[in-house]
Amino acid sequence: MNEAPLPVTPVAVTRVEGPFVTISYDTARWPFAKVMCTTLGIASFADLPVGVPGQGQEAALINRRLRQELAELPVDAPIRALYQDFARVAMGELFGPRISFTKNPVLRIQIGHSPSISAPHRDVDYTQRWDYVNVWLPAVDVSAERGLQIETSYGSGVMTSHEITYGQALIFDGGALEHFSPENTSALPRVSMDFRFAAEQPSPLIERILGAGPVGRPISKSQALSSPLVASARTS
Repeated sequence: MNEAPLPVTPVAVTRVEGPFVTISYDTARWPFAKVMCTTLGIASFADLPVGVPGQGQEAALINRRLRQELAELPVDAPIRALYQDFARVAMGELFGPRISFTKNPVLRIQIGHSPSISAPHRDVDYTQRWDYVNVWLPAVDVSAERGLQIETSYGSGVMTSHEITYGQALIFDGGALEHFSPENTSALPRVSMDFRFAAEQPSPLIERILGAGPVGRPISKSQALSSPLVASARTS
């Protein structure tokens, strides 16, 4: 009997820098940009509104309206189904078969020439969960000058940005590292999704991301299994 060929790996680690891990994924399998445009009813992200420099309040209202529209998508919306498959397969392949992740991603649009859409914050102050890991996945190319700002080391308050191209995602310890979306001073939109997951088994990669964090922080397998904020998503 001939064995079926092994599937091509759809995700891979491309860079590890301190607690920051950049991965690449197959955009043919997970065409987030195309599905996001279809969801928004536009041909391309170039069709999104562009703010007017010096009129940040109006641009902020557009950002909030677009985010609200995306948050109210039906449960069977294609972008949500695509996300569920990505979180289950990609995170499972990188971090082991037993993972749990947020049921829905946060979909964000920050049109050109618009103010910051979040203040610097640590997610643990809201979730009370030290074991969550953040995934930031842009649907557009994001230069280092326009990207998500993340604390370079715990408690330093010094922010840095990571250049990410479409087809990549950044994984980091958003629970303990401050981060925020800065003002978009360009005419190009920032379109992204972000979500959190917890690994239920140890691995070198999860140790690299969380291992340098605050000493003594509680990270427990039982927490990851019981949180009402996370949908169980075991891959095996």
